[in-house]
Amino acid sequence: MPQKIAYKTEQLLSSGSNYSQARTMSIQAAQILFGAGSLQVRAVTRAWFAVGVGANDLSNNNLFAINGSSSVCASQTQTLTAVNIPNGTTVTSWTQNPLNSVLLTPNGNSCTVTRNGNTNSLVTITATISTCNGTITATKSINVGFPTTLWDVNGCQYPEAAIAEDFEGSPCNTQCYTPSNNKWWCAQPVYNATNVTWQKMWSIPSTYNFWSGSWSGNSNNVSIMFKSPNQTVVLKTTISNPCGSIEQYYCFSSTNILCSGSFKSSDCKLFSTSLNPSNRQLQIRKNNNSNCTDASADLQIKTIQIVDKVGNIIKEQKFNNDNSTSIDFNLSSLKNDIYFILIQYNDIVETHQIAVFR
Repeated sequence: MPQKIAYKTEQLLSSGSNYSQARTMSIQAAQILFGAGSLQVRAVTRAWFAVGVGANDLSNNNLFAINGSSSVCASQTQTLTAVNIPNGTTVTSWTQNPLNSVLLTPNGNSCTVTRNGNTNSLVTITATISTCNGTITATKSINVGFPTTLWDVNGCQYPEAAIAEDFEGSPCNTQCYTPSNNKWWCAQPVYNATNVTWQKMWSIPSTYNFWSGSWSGNSNNVSIMFKSPNQTVVLKTTISNPCGSIEQYYCFSSTNILCSGSFKSSDCKLFSTSLNPSNRQLQIRKNNNSNCTDASADLQIKTIQIVDKVGNIIKEQKFNNDNSTSIDFNLSSLKNDIYFILIQYNDIVETHQIAVFR
């Protein structure tokens, strides 16, 4: 292994090379032979560091890389350039993932990148050098166009919060109130973003401040706690990248229901709901959910409420610690709309959402 790296390094060096250049070429030789980030590359880097040449890692950016802007907005064109190319080699291909996000025009060790129509995407550009000993690659991530949001077809970790149509806050997501427990909601997942912020727009009462936003990767979540009934807060999330930003509003309000315990997450609900559209008969059934540690527990239902989007209780039925596994509700009197079902049992509150339409 050392002999191969030494021989390849000699091929890359030019006459008059100094120690720093020898370090660079030997690291690149190891990269060509064994791949970027390989144990051999790390060993060579550390060997040079041990004799006082260079850093003990690859953070000094002296390896094959792509330089240029990290964003392509509107119809502008950006030029990307490969740097620290081993002597005697040249970039043999430029590729993108996902495909067709940009118009890519290669020109040897550089290429131009232009937004493809109205594409909004995070694209990875890869430059490849092919040698008789294999290939080495360099990648660069570029924000193309504006950020985007899209619900995941596989669902979310928490209940999905309805997006308000405007600053006024309709429709509004509802939950019970509690002096101690918060509820996490999923905002619409974000893509092609470099920053996400949350801001309170208005609330009732105006001093309400028991909320927090959390953004990580594509996930954009918000935590809400209402300590009193009939409170409301409207939040704005701003999703941005170097090309611009988009805004979404979310409204949350508390009903006059006191939470008897914590909220169940979306992957651990012990009841299911289904609505017969022909007669508007709502069926609530107990599940055997293997995701729940308390799936086999004796469930004592206390209250079931049907709540509209603004928190009004449309129907309510109280139980004396009922352990029934099946309960029916007649919703024929309800107008076409979205409603929430709150099931209180033991020390838990489960929320479900149904759409009532003919």
